[in-house]
Amino acid sequence: MSVNTVTLQARIPFDLEIKNEDDDKKAFLGFTVSVRRNYKPDGEEYYPEDLLYCKAFGQTAKFINNYFGKGSNLILQGELRRDEDYEKDGETQKGQMYVHIVPGGVHFQNGNGESSGSNSGGGSKSSSKKPAGKSSASKSGGKAPGKKLNPLAKKKAII
Repeated sequence: MSVNTVTLQARIPFDLEIKNEDDDKKAFLGFTVSVRRNYKPDGEEYYPEDLLYCKAFGQTAKFINNYFGKGSNLILQGELRRDEDYEKDGETQKGQMYVHIVPGGVHFQNGNGESSGSNSGGGSKSSSKKPAGKSSASKSGGKAPGKKLNPLAKKKAII
């Protein structure tokens, strides 16, 4: 038996654009994430990064669009898939590989790379509501304009 599971600690390098946002079942978000490699080549200042294409549907797509934006760090869980093959100029072309984000497979991450615990979303209707007490994104320390804030950011962990 083989298991197709992908977990990524990533950053969103580009602006997000959701399609069919008004329809809970047809909402679609195709986006790219940047994933840092585990090593830094000799003589290089930065770790190399790979750009991976992801697709999210329904409530998961709406959650990502509402709470994340360009520069956001997040943890994603999904499955590796490939689009169907297609014909181009009489030759069969292979479909694009992508990560299909599973429902509930999106988790908040602090900017320093530490996971923020069980802050996840993609399935609850409350995820589309703006957090109380936050009037604008400018108070969030430079978050993307128009993006909603992490509703659990100020909660303390119970040990």
